[in-house]
Amino acid sequence: MGFIRIIHPKHYDPDSNRFRSLAFKPSSDGGISVISRECIEQTGSSICGHIAKFYASVLGDPPIFWEIPEAVLPPTGQFIQAPSDTGDDCHHNLVGLSDREARRIIKQMLLGEMSVCLETGEHRSLTGADLPN
Repeated sequence: MGFIRIIHPKHYDPDSNRFRSLAFKPSSDGGISVISRECIEQTGSSICGHIAKFYASVLGDPPIFWEIPEAVLPPTGQFIQAPSDTGDDCHHNLVGLSDREARRIIKQMLLGEMSVCLETGEHRSLTGADLPN
């Protein structure tokens, strides 16, 4: 089962050409907010449409997301379903990662592994040209 993390472009560091650890930092309750791809598909919505519907207040310009490869997660990582404040039943919290583990994961991620939402509702791979300098 795949999970998606919304990444705000403000967390991009042009000097290192990657995202800062804040982009994948556990919140005060210890969970990292993610969305189930399978659940989104079951609603009949596109990923970008779903993100725009439920997370418009936290999206940056451009809207960016990352499909988290399960292989990068430690065995302690677990996804716990928890509806969002906006009513998204596809929302989960990724728990069981320390700040250090989360920081290591995001620092290893390459820009091309992320996606950017287009005005059409479709998405494509993120490039450096999509990000602020």
